[in-house]
Amino acid sequence: MKLLLLTLIATLLFPANLLAGVSLGTTATIERTDLTIYSRQDLTFVREIRSVNLTEGTNQLSLTWDNKMIDPASLYLTTVDDLPGVTVEEQIFTSANPTAVSWKIFSQEAQTVQVEISYFMLGLNWSAEYMGKLDPTEETLQLSGKVTVKNTSGTSFENSSVHLFIGEVELLEKLANSIRQWRQKLVGEASPPVVMDYFAEQPQQMLRRESARALMAPAATVETTTMERRAEHYLLSLEPAINLADDQQKQLTFLPRVKLPVTTVYSLMGTGTNRSPRRLLKFTNETATDQEEIPLPGGQLQLLETNRAGHLLALGGVTLDYLPVGGTAELELDRDRHIRVSPTLQKQVSSDHKFNDEGRLRGWYEKLTFEVKVKNFKPVPITLHFYQDFPDPHWELLTELPEFKRQTARRLKLNLEIEAGQTRTIEYPIGRKFGELRD
Repeated sequence: MKLLLLTLIATLLFPANLLAGVSLGTTATIERTDLTIYSRQDLTFVREIRSVNLTEGTNQLSLTWDNKMIDPASLYLTTVDDLPGVTVEEQIFTSANPTAVSWKIFSQEAQTVQVEISYFMLGLNWSAEYMGKLDPTEETLQLSGKVTVKNTSGTSFENSSVHLFIGEVELLEKLANSIRQWRQKLVGEASPPVVMDYFAEQPQQMLRRESARALMAPAATVETTTMERRAEHYLLSLEPAINLADDQQKQLTFLPRVKLPVTTVYSLMGTGTNRSPRRLLKFTNETATDQEEIPLPGGQLQLLETNRAGHLLALGGVTLDYLPVGGTAELELDRDRHIRVSPTLQKQVSSDHKFNDEGRLRGWYEKLTFEVKVKNFKPVPITLHFYQDFPDPHWELLTELPEFKRQTARRLKLNLEIEAGQTRTIEYPIGRKFGELRD
């Protein structure tokens, strides 16, 4: 990374006044970087694998950064392999330089070792975008997906494996907020160095480190996009490794084209002539790659429709919420002008009038006859759900036709099937009670 400089100072066993003058000036080589990006929290867990030359005795390893996007309390260093002759003894912070940390490492002999440095930082985000194409029969949806990874952290990353976290964790949201608060309080009076004993870790640091490791997949070499489930969360691993410069964004494919069966219905509520219903698309997440099924992260879905002439028509954009494997999505699109619905009141007759002793009307019964006319100008048959609401629950449906259903106490639902190019008209009577007849 461009802004992270790791230097090694051999402390050996010299007196303190001689120690400051002993410096090897060695820059540790970054061999691999893993980035686990939590989109909603604006938070990233970084794991760097570096090669470090150690001398015999006590060594001091220093890490500095100047982009102020790193959470210092989450910094942690360990050796990649279990080396019996190498011990990380101390980790030191100081408020005099809030963008620096150092470690004391003891080695029984001079050697080159691999160390892993991990920490949380802000400034990396990702979002999902989808493209869907509806076939002319409105029975199949061709879906593909990409992710856009954006870097505004002030740091450039090279040869980095990217893992995208799908899901929400309350702890990580609190952690991201604490990092933002820390960045606002960088200016302050100097205080003595804080030494962390690696054999008695501070609870805050241990919590952050362990929570990250519990959610993060181990580094792996794969050739395609993979998905790993951890409890109710998923890690989407994008391969191969990428370079991501500061103030740069890259778009990567994570879902190739897949065909999904889709159910299309049209929905309209209320009265008024020549109204067009909204189109509702419903599909189940049965996407799969060569490796496994893939949950779909939330994102924007741009929909297209192929007409019978083979031309593509834009249907607009909708928001696709997070969709687990086997989950069902219901998408509401704009009104379809190729369908016209005209609900009207045809007849209204009152009867069974009730009067009190003074001749005042105390109750009555009404029979209302409604008509719904549907014109389908589309070249395919459609299903229309028509809803009619009433101001109170004192009504009854006076027909037993299978298309009608009392959905709630105040709502009637009509389920109509209309063939391509057909005009269908249906009448239905409704009875309503008023006044004393409601008792």
